[in-house]
Amino acid sequence: MRVKNPIFERFVGLRPSFAFSYLYFFKKNITQQVLHLLKYKNVPEIGQLIGQWYGAELGESGYQHQFDCIIPIPLHALKQKWRGYNQSVYFAKGLSQVLQLPVISDAIERTINTTTQTQKNRFDRWDNVKSIFHVVRPKLIEAKRILLVDDVITSGATLEACMQELLRAGSSELSISTLAVAE
Repeated sequence: MRVKNPIFERFVGLRPSFAFSYLYFFKKNITQQVLHLLKYKNVPEIGQLIGQWYGAELGESGYQHQFDCIIPIPLHALKQKWRGYNQSVYFAKGLSQVLQLPVISDAIERTINTTTQTQKNRFDRWDNVKSIFHVVRPKLIEAKRILLVDDVITSGATLEACMQELLRAGSSELSISTLAVAE
């Protein structure tokens, strides 16, 4: 019997093999403050540190043997240039250091610079992210069991859109892990 996992409920089409999130995100809580530092105040090391903490927990539970690599959700090149880094890459690096799994950050790209998802409903979120990812190096992910990571999961639309592209390009299995899950 599978224990109910509220993160799985976010996915309407594809369902990941495993779905993890380290923190709960509520407006005005400490997680919101931490994510604000990570994304907007140029403190990417927070993502890496939390990735290390979470990687230790996943490793102690035996999950490091379930994946071949870690892939962070890509930012569009313009957004990454503006921010200076991809916060999900730092979270992935922290996980990688503890789980001893390679991070592959150049296999898939975000081809469309979408508007923010924060004020959109579920349908609009999905519509905003459909067809925005493209696998540019399929050999890197072919037949791989991927742990796809992002900073926050809200509806799951971004992760699901990315999962579709990775599966279409030949990955064998997809799981997700996020730094936080929004209410």
